[in-house]
Amino acid sequence: MNPQEVKTIIDLDTLAEYQSQRTLLELDKKTLLEDVRVPEEVQAIVAAGMKEASEVFISFTPEVEASIAQEKAELDTVVVPEEIKVAFAEIDTKRAAIRARYRAQDAQRRDKIAAQQAAIRTRVEEETKGVFTALVQRKTEIEAEFAGKEAAVDLNILHLTEEIKLEVKTIGFTVKGLFRQAVYVKGKRSWIPQRLDKYTDTHPDIKDCYTVGDPSVTIRDV
Repeated sequence: MNPQEVKTIIDLDTLAEYQSQRTLLELDKKTLLEDVRVPEEVQAIVAAGMKEASEVFISFTPEVEASIAQEKAELDTVVVPEEIKVAFAEIDTKRAAIRARYRAQDAQRRDKIAAQQAAIRTRVEEETKGVFTALVQRKTEIEAEFAGKEAAVDLNILHLTEEIKLEVKTIGFTVKGLFRQAVYVKGKRSWIPQRLDKYTDTHPDIKDCYTVGDPSVTIRDV
């Protein structure tokens, strides 16, 4: 059988074409998935919402600073006269009351900030949730679409690969295509240690001391 007849029987080029189709499918899927992205207007909404939420805290900065200054001023007015050393307990009580009042105000302020920021986040989520749901759905559809195509190509590759290996084993030599080659590898000779040990006494014919494995075929790039 000449090389031209072998190439007609063993269609390595078709196998290469199937594998190229598989690669192109992966590239097409990757391109489509990369196109599924968050629209710029949605990104702008999210960015604006995050900025607005951070500005809520900043907007309270003057009030916080004024409160701290006022607290310090009030505390500074509460001094311990030299002549009334015994009044320390009462002064401490007053200072504790002042601190407690301002800590309560600060807690209320933090609650207001948290509530406003939560409202902003909720609004942004409501305005954009449809977009993100659509993106997830589109990516799911792309994955499902290509899963079927890839499975079909993979099956073609599997079947043709097995056919090529069987045919190359039958003819007994390597075959080359334009992009792939089926490399024929002879079966490995394996010696039997037990028979070799007894060779001198019982087996004058060395051919009885080894076995020959089945030939194998590997698919490689040309």
